[in-house]
Amino acid sequence: MHALLPAKLRDALAPICPVHQKPMQQEPPPANPLDSNQANTEPSFHCHADGCTLYWSRENEHFDSIHGHPRYTNCTSTKQMRCPQTGHGCLYIARIDAPKNRWTWCCPVCGFSYTDAPGAWVGPLPPNEIS
Repeated sequence: MHALLPAKLRDALAPICPVHQKPMQQEPPPANPLDSNQANTEPSFHCHADGCTLYWSRENEHFDSIHGHPRYTNCTSTKQMRCPQTGHGCLYIARIDAPKNRWTWCCPVCGFSYTDAPGAWVGPLPPNEIS
C-alpha cells in the first residue's frame, strides 16, 4: 500500500459520483467504512443519491463501500488512479464530459489533473445482490 504523506487537501474538494454524475458530500471523520482505525481524520466523500454505496477517499479512490474497491469495465488490474507525486494519494473524478466520454481526474493535494476516456463504471450492486 502507498503511504500517504501528511498533506493539506485543497479547498472546495468535490469528487463526482461516477454513476450519478453529481458532487459527493463530505462525511465527518472517521467515515471511511474500510478503515477500522478510529484515529483516522482523513475525510471521505459519499454519494447521497438514493441507494448509492459509492465513496471516495484519498487512500481508496472511488469505491463501493460493500466491496472496498473500485470496479470498472475497462480496468484489467487493481491499479488505482494516483497522483504522480509520492504520498498525495488517489485522484478523484472532478469533471465528467458525458457526450465525449471524457473524465477529468484531479489530485486532492496539488491539483494535478488527467483527462481520459474511462469506459463505463460498473455501478454499485443493488441491495438484494449484496452478499
